[in-house]
Amino acid sequence: DALFALDAEASQDSVSNLVNLRETALGLSATDQSASALAVALVGWHRRSRFCSRCGSPTIFGDAGNLRVCSGCGRDVFPRSDAAVIMLVSADDYCVLGRRPGSGPDRWSTLAGFVEAGESPEAAVFREVREEVGLEVESLRYRGGQPWPFPASLMLAYEARANHVELTLNEEHLEVRWFHRHEIERGIASGTFAVPSRLSAGGHLIDEWLSGGSG
Repeated sequence: DALFALDAEASQDSVSNLVNLRETALGLSATDQSASALAVALVGWHRRSRFCSRCGSPTIFGDAGNLRVCSGCGRDVFPRSDAAVIMLVSADDYCVLGRRPGSGPDRWSTLAGFVEAGESPEAAVFREVREEVGLEVESLRYRGGQPWPFPASLMLAYEARANHVELTLNEEHLEVRWFHRHEIERGIASGTFAVPSRLSAGGHLIDEWLSGGSG
């Protein structure tokens, strides 16, 4: 069956009862989650791709919205995803979590960053961990990928191992810390410690690490 998405911001019709996909996706079926993520990604891409990056001419819809065609040079423009790595760094019963600007005082998340041009995802993990918290990764294991349409990323999840040494702080975080798994478990149970939901790759990494899995 055909599915249609409406860009509410661009629509001339009044649209009410809008909800954020981040907040509602956990209540959707896997099929609806996938369709909603695709819709958010495509709508955002269309908003950002109204003009050709080669000649500057307007682009027009094609292939049921999966393509834009430049009206000037005829170039086909396809949706793109930016590769990013997200990693849970651990040492025995401790893991590294950080608070980024704009997050609440009790909300912690894994480290993450974009893969740079000419860089492999694995190299990006080593670099990002070194830059963000000053640790040297000793080993890493790929755990899976996740499309993340906020606005257009492909998250590549890793479990990383490092020595339990003092962390350094850069401008990307308000705070970074080593946490013992029991400290996280008690905080989540009491409602004083928040981590990303399992909807995100980071939340999935934390959840499996807490349950004794390998990330």
